[in-house]
Amino acid sequence: MRAPIILADTATIPSEIKNRLNSIGIDPKDIKIAVEGDLNEEGSIMPTWLLIASDSILSVPAEQNRPITGPLLLDEIDAFRIKTSVGGGALQAVLDGLPVTLTRYTNRHRERFSRVSTHLRRVSEGLDFQPELLVRPDPRFCTICGLVLPAAGSACPRCANQGAIFWRTFKLLSSYAPWAACLFVFMLIGIGFDLLPPYFTRILVDDVLT
Repeated sequence: MRAPIILADTATIPSEIKNRLNSIGIDPKDIKIAVEGDLNEEGSIMPTWLLIASDSILSVPAEQNRPITGPLLLDEIDAFRIKTSVGGGALQAVLDGLPVTLTRYTNRHRERFSRVSTHLRRVSEGLDFQPELLVRPDPRFCTICGLVLPAAGSACPRCANQGAIFWRTFKLLSSYAPWAACLFVFMLIGIGFDLLPPYFTRILVDDVLT
């Protein structure tokens, strides 16, 4: 049997999630796609798994006292959509015109759920299942923090090592050290001249006009 596609920080579906599936009569082997979210319905940090079978979808929180959402039959779902909020978002299924929140997540997993949402919309439109669309990261997002990048495939400004960037710039300038030193001196002189007008204005106001 084909192993499920897992989009998570772990390589397998946790045992507590499998136990909850067994408790409601679903065989974990029937799961085709497993996606890990990290927020509960109140917005607190808690692992919650979105599980997709061949004909249904459900959301299973890691905490035993949290209710399971679903399973919902894929044929009965009108549409899937992403609802964005400050710091995160939620994947929703639309049933009879009413949204049902399946899984919430922080911005760290935004790119992951964007891929899942795209796949679910394709399936709901009758298109073929393409697993490569799920496992291929979107170049518009940082794969570490989920931040939207300035350009597709560019370095993430949040995750970049600022110290390494400084030292790399310093090494590039080492070949032009004399010119860089002169530029630095002229910058200091320019700053000094910029401070002269307010200094003379203070003398004029404090000692001449008053």
